[in-house]
Amino acid sequence: IVAGLASMTGCGNTYRPVVSAINPVGPAGQPVKYAVAISSPSPTSNGLATLVDFSGDTVLVTASLGVNPYYFILNGTGTTGYTLNSDKTVTSFDVSPSLISSEVLETTLLPGANPVSLFASTASTYISDPGTSSVDQLAGTPPALKQPLPVTANPIFVVGQSGSPRIYAISQGTGGGPGDVAAIETSGNTISSTLPVGRGPVYGVMTNDL
Repeated sequence: IVAGLASMTGCGNTYRPVVSAINPVGPAGQPVKYAVAISSPSPTSNGLATLVDFSGDTVLVTASLGVNPYYFILNGTGTTGYTLNSDKTVTSFDVSPSLISSEVLETTLLPGANPVSLFASTASTYISDPGTSSVDQLAGTPPALKQPLPVTANPIFVVGQSGSPRIYAISQGTGGGPGDVAAIETSGNTISSTLPVGRGPVYGVMTNDL
């Protein structure tokens, strides 16, 4: 009995500490954000589009554009960029870290065109063009001219929301008189009404509920 008790007391469980290595966890991944810079070395030279990794402050790509770009805008989703150029062309390109100059698309406008601003909706691209007293409607890839929508003199700006049923073309008029705003129905690309505004309008903002 004594021997049995001795053997039982000597067989207790012995716990030993166990060390398990845990891989270090770094900071959360940052979302990919790009900055696009448009530059023009001279009035007669091709412009440049420079794509920058915003989170890493690194230049990803540089691609050639049309001659002396003076207006730049992104579409509603920020995936496509457009420039108006001094040689009366429109360039369009994907905002991509793999962009190369041969993938920058170019569209030539009508003779006498003088484009001053551009708005890209879901289905069409609209350019205010005082040179032809119209708003040029383009569609496709690259954007091809479908029709000029005649408005009053000196259309200066096109404002809208991507996917909205209508956009608005702002015109300054002539001789210092009042300007007006033409409502363009995006479903059929027709002008449904014209609204008088004050003298010399230059800019407009559209809310999401129109």
